[in-house]
Amino acid sequence: MAIPDQPSTDAAAHTVAHANAAVRRLAIAHRSRTAALLGRCGVSIGQELLLLELAEQGPCTQASLAAAANCEASTITSAVRKLEAAGLVRRTQSAQDARAVAVHLTPRGHAVIPALRDAQSTVAEELLAGLPAEVTAADFIALLEGATNRLGQSQLP
Repeated sequence: MAIPDQPSTDAAAHTVAHANAAVRRLAIAHRSRTAALLGRCGVSIGQELLLLELAEQGPCTQASLAAAANCEASTITSAVRKLEAAGLVRRTQSAQDARAVAVHLTPRGHAVIPALRDAQSTVAEELLAGLPAEVTAADFIALLEGATNRLGQSQLP
């Protein structure tokens, strides 16, 4: 693999290793920090996305939650069961399709939304706080989105 502006194969291999290690450390640190903040709310990673989707969209079918979260229906079913057991959501028969299950936030679910948004904001602020003065948050996000797209993933939310 050719690395731009790299004079030798050894230097290129070193750059590749460091780039992959840096991205891996970022992903781990982001997940760890997010998990710690969400844990204070009694919510795990992934669950917050479902709760925030319900807060934004209102009651949704499990199928639409799966589509929004880009995951399998069985994963959503398990997550919704856990959220229901925690008293954050309730499931009902869909008014539009008797075969479908609609998921609603409970009053407790609505109450946790501000803390989830605060957790996301805290992680983002901490991530962006150390940027060099010449790099704007928009530039950094564009770099991340570009890297994500080059790796074949969808746009970041």
